[in-house]
Amino acid sequence: MTFRITQLTQAVCTAALAAATLGTSAETIELTNGDVLTGKVVAQTETDVTLDHAILGEIVIERSRVSKITPEGAKPNADAEPSAGGEASGTDTSAKPAPDAAAKKIQEDVEKAAAEADNPFMSFLSEWNSRLTLGLNGSEGNTERQNYRVMINARQTKGRDRWDFNSRWVQAYANGRQNQSQFETNLTREWLQEDSPWFFFVKGQYKYDIKRSYQNRTSGFGGGGYTLAATDDLEVNTRMGFGGTYEYGSVNEFTPEALFGGSVVSWKVNERSSFAGETLFYPSLENGDDYRVESTLEWVYKLDVASGLSFKVGLENEYNSDSPNDTSNNDLKYYGAVVLSF
Repeated sequence: MTFRITQLTQAVCTAALAAATLGTSAETIELTNGDVLTGKVVAQTETDVTLDHAILGEIVIERSRVSKITPEGAKPNADAEPSAGGEASGTDTSAKPAPDAAAKKIQEDVEKAAAEADNPFMSFLSEWNSRLTLGLNGSEGNTERQNYRVMINARQTKGRDRWDFNSRWVQAYANGRQNQSQFETNLTREWLQEDSPWFFFVKGQYKYDIKRSYQNRTSGFGGGGYTLAATDDLEVNTRMGFGGTYEYGSVNEFTPEALFGGSVVSWKVNERSSFAGETLFYPSLENGDDYRVESTLEWVYKLDVASGLSFKVGLENEYNSDSPNDTSNNDLKYYGAVVLSF
């Protein structure tokens, strides 16, 4: 089996380094990142070096990633023929693990690397910064109330692609009867521009609410954005786009809309405390008097930095200029909840 190395995972590199200590008599290849591979060089081209490794099998290594090649029988740290990168060969064999420990480490890390390779979904999830929010409150006495809230937030930046996903589920009961049921999910993808604060985005949203006349609502938008601030402690983005919203249930209609707004993705006040918030304005492109505004604001306090356990206080509000007479224009919710980051 042949692997092409572009960026080995730390686990596989560690296994390869350990394999180099088992005392085999073969060439030793040192990579530009400091990792060492030992095996038999079976082929070389202008672009690749093929190494037959005792544990990993045949590995095709990009020549640009090869720092040194020590020929079979050469002494460590001795001068040798120049490697593919034009540098003198030789490696440092000091402070290497014992063979038994190395063999065990090889087995564990190769199995872990194989598991990740066989499960790309788990590897994909590990690249996201995610938070799970759980809230529960209630009362007993003259009125029995129970409120439940579950939220998931996930964010990923990989190269020039940035993804933002959030979903929330809210249920409320009074005296055994359901008086609130909401579900909402949002997915935003952004294409960042190299050395530029500008970006492009698409955004999709689905919302279910038994208290609204539409009950179900689906929206889609696309446009451009601008990053006002991007530091370790503060990230602020603005965006503008166009799209539309389709409401169905007791009301079935499509409304073309624009999108304007901004978000404070994260403002770290100190090691434990941070704020985040967003306001998006959706004016109708058919009737200038119709619009809706969605706003969120949250404060998160880390209870345990090591475990990722936090406490959150949040506000959510949706304003609709055109609401039925029996419903309020504002739908304000506030809550406190426990947050687990992973």
